[in-house]
Amino acid sequence: MIQRFKKLLSLGVISTVLVGCSTIRASIPSDVLEENPISSPVRALTGFSDGLTCMGRMLKNKKVQTIYLTTSDIPDYSEANGAAGFGAKEMLVSALSRMSEENGIVRFVAYDRRTPNIVALHNSHPKKKNLRVPDFFVRGAVTQINTGPFSHQKGNSLNLGEGSLGEKLDSFLGASISNSNSITMKSVTLDLNLGLISNYQILPGVTSSNTMSVLKVGNSTEFTVSFSKVGGIYSDNENRAGALSSALRSLVEVGLIELMGKLYNVPYEQCLVTLDSDSVIRTAIREQYAEMSEEERAEFIAFEMDRQNFIKKDENTIINGNPSADFQMSLAAYRVKNGLFPNTKIDYRLFEKAYLQSKQDVNKLQQGQGIGPLKRWLHVGQNQ
Repeated sequence: MIQRFKKLLSLGVISTVLVGCSTIRASIPSDVLEENPISSPVRALTGFSDGLTCMGRMLKNKKVQTIYLTTSDIPDYSEANGAAGFGAKEMLVSALSRMSEENGIVRFVAYDRRTPNIVALHNSHPKKKNLRVPDFFVRGAVTQINTGPFSHQKGNSLNLGEGSLGEKLDSFLGASISNSNSITMKSVTLDLNLGLISNYQILPGVTSSNTMSVLKVGNSTEFTVSFSKVGGIYSDNENRAGALSSALRSLVEVGLIELMGKLYNVPYEQCLVTLDSDSVIRTAIREQYAEMSEEERAEFIAFEMDRQNFIKKDENTIINGNPSADFQMSLAAYRVKNGLFPNTKIDYRLFEKAYLQSKQDVNKLQQGQGIGPLKRWLHVGQNQ
């Protein structure tokens, strides 16, 4: 064991010297770039954004009349005031818009006054006949933020002192290698309630109170070696941190689905139960996406776009492994249809949405069968 370690250490010494003679550049993993692109924006979506469309369809199927509602600011009343940002109201407006995109079932009335002053505002409006007083109001606040409910750090190190490698390496003064990992959790809680404008009363039971957490994960590795005339250090540190404001957006979307579901007594849980971003199906999709080449991803998206009549069957979508110009224009429109930013990228978000649509609409794969048949489907789907 000692001899094996000595050989590994010698290789490490050579590697360290070579590294010291070259330029080391830090790089950003591809999945991080997809979520935080440098060259173009991405839509601010969460794992629950599709649930908003689901709820809109439920309300339409129940033949609910158009809902008019408003809200004042959604402040942060927690002890860590502002740690999750102050944009909850605007997040709610965006969520309502996404919920109503297909059918206009919910309309947000953008009053900038507190609820008790709505009637006075109505009376003073120059075109009172066109001004629609909302039926409901949303009242809510960030009520708890915990910046340290859990943290854990662990690591290990190995050190060699002078002369530990024998007389043949008498110039060796010492070496060490260490690794440490850390994880820190933060959580935010959002309370939302729905009330009637007609009497300013909160509706009993039409409430949402949920907590969501984000993680900060760090990994650090360091290797040092020292001889009588030369030495070297190599270090690698990586940190990934979720934002509390992202968790807040998820809570706003979940809360809105919950409020509408309870108000009209529809099974809103169906819009939430399969949307968890850490669900088994999404984990499997992520793995499949990582295994496929860029050309295979393009072939899959082209097949799905063909099925949905975004492109013609005889259109040249892939030329020498690259998407054609016509396909790229159609791709931008397809991204917009799926609520994504209109660029020509085939990223994970588009891949995930296309796959979930194909599974739901065509039912090519049996429930619980996973993602395995996907590549086979790519090749035989055109003939089915």
